[in-house]
Parts: sequence; structure tokens; C-alpha cells
Amino acid sequence: YGEADASIPPTDVEAVRAAHPDIPVHVYSAGHGFNCGRRAEYHRESAEMALSRTLAFFSEHLIA
Repeated sequence: YGEADASIPPTDVEAVRAAHPDIPVHVYSAGHGFNCGRRAEYHRESAEMALSRTLAFFSEHLIA
């Protein structure tokens, strides 16, 4: 999630954390759409960190 995302309030992020305490939930110093290089909201540092975390999660949980 982007901490400056006006479409997803922090209370919603906290609700996801509460509903799924065993999964990682990350909040990035970015806005909505921070991972899309074609948007003005693109935030490279957050996008790279999110990709790294996603690939690590997949490697740990999906790839045998």
C-alpha cells in the first residue's frame, strides 16, 4: 500500500492486517499506483522494494 494513497485509507490497511495477521502487509512512502512506470505517481524506490519483497515471498512460498 502507498501511505499517500487517497483511495485506500490507513484504516483499511489496518483491517487487512487484522484479518490476516500471518501475511506481510507493507506500506510504502508513495501514493496510489506507485508501481506503474506509466503513471505520475510512480515511485521507483518503493516499486523496487515491493518487487523484491514479492519475489522473495514467491520464492519462499510458491516455488518448490
